[in-house]
Amino acid sequence: MKKWITPGTWKVIEERRHMNKKILDTKSERLQERHKASYRVLDKNVKRMARADKRAYMENIAKQAEEAAEKITR
Repeated sequence: MKKWITPGTWKVIEERRHMNKKILDTKSERLQERHKASYRVLDKNVKRMARADKRAYMENIAKQAEEAAEKITR
């Protein structure tokens, strides 16, 4: 489990998993296409949110490192 992923992102990941299960369980091609369109939107959101989470996590680590370096140099 990646500690930098926020609970909101995990929720969207679960929604995406649920949508993928719907795609696999649906027999109607028309419904499958609708579910696939929803899946694509969720997939983009997951990727966007994960990138933002990772960026924020890395910035936080960098900030902590800078603060630690300042304490040492004082």
